[in-house]
Amino acid sequence: MDVPETIGGMQIINPDGTTHVIEEQPNPEYLTGFKRQTVQFLHEILPTGQLAEYGKEEARLPDGFWRLPLYAVLSLVASTATGIAVFKRQNLK
Repeated sequence: MDVPETIGGMQIINPDGTTHVIEEQPNPEYLTGFKRQTVQFLHEILPTGQLAEYGKEEARLPDGFWRLPLYAVLSLVASTATGIAVFKRQNLK
């Protein structure tokens, strides 16, 4: 999720003194729209993604303050419900 939206421009100076300018251009690796929102959601709901987000400064901002703990609780509830449903069908004795 840390891929920049654009690739920065640069100026290359050749050994013979000539210069070559590369303009700033859109990054083909940058996701936009629904794809970006989906990948961001999956990144934030998984525990490894939450750990990565908490390590960044953005997690402490008001927008991310409620979202990550809520996702942690939701993943805990979902995994517990799945475990109960699976093991309820089996005789563990």
